[in-house]
Amino acid sequence: MRRYDSKYYFCERLKLVVDYCFVFSIRRGAWTMVSILVAKLIRRSYIRLPIPGSRRSIKLRTNSSDIATYNQIFIRREYDFSYLSHATQFPSGADPINRNGRGITIVDCGANVGCSVLWFSNEFPGAEIVAIEPDLANFELLNQNVAGLDKVHTIRAALWSGETRVVIGNTDAEPWAYRTEAATESMDPDRPLIDTVTMDGLLANQTPPTSLIVKIDIEGAEREVFAKNTSWLQSVDPLIIELHDILFPWQGNSRAFFSTISAMPMDYIWQAENLFCFRIQ
Repeated sequence: MRRYDSKYYFCERLKLVVDYCFVFSIRRGAWTMVSILVAKLIRRSYIRLPIPGSRRSIKLRTNSSDIATYNQIFIRREYDFSYLSHATQFPSGADPINRNGRGITIVDCGANVGCSVLWFSNEFPGAEIVAIEPDLANFELLNQNVAGLDKVHTIRAALWSGETRVVIGNTDAEPWAYRTEAATESMDPDRPLIDTVTMDGLLANQTPPTSLIVKIDIEGAEREVFAKNTSWLQSVDPLIIELHDILFPWQGNSRAFFSTISAMPMDYIWQAENLFCFRIQ
């Protein structure tokens, strides 16, 4: 983990203040940051923060990584690819049909409490969104945050390469860092079991012409997802994925992903922690 000295931390905080004021306005950005600070100081359990460009707000836990996730997605806009030439096939506005005449479906794997779901809902209004989240506490908050969005469908499950059952392997971690691992007979029987879903299973009800955007942030389980049954990748454009070799040093956790994706005609663009994979038309 990177060691932050006081000067670097101060510069990062200052940049965040500027970013808030840029995304909202000077008054609203400053007010939002003060609200966060006060909520943490008085140890409030939850806070509601505004969604840029929307009348909606999102409920977040103040004592967890939720606000950091909010900053990444809504303030630093780490899922924004609208400025890239690769985005020309997707329209702006409320029409969920892209320029090739295909409807848009978004599968959000590792939806956490819904920040990424609400981001995609704003960027692609009217698109069908399937949000997958394995942890129960995250999932319950996710459902609260997407309430009223008829096009969003939530599933409590873990993405995998086959149908099995898994458990949360690091329950003491921050909520955004929960990792799933296959359940075994030697494990504590009191640990909650979580069903898995496959991408093929998720897409079974989607018609073939559907334009598919897939976001994957599953804390290392991509090793399992890309181990087999990856034909669904031929329908994806783009794939947005965060890789996690840093959590599993010297284990080649991303090897299965690169082995599979490198055989396909793709352009690759890194943005912050995410790799964007665009199909070459």
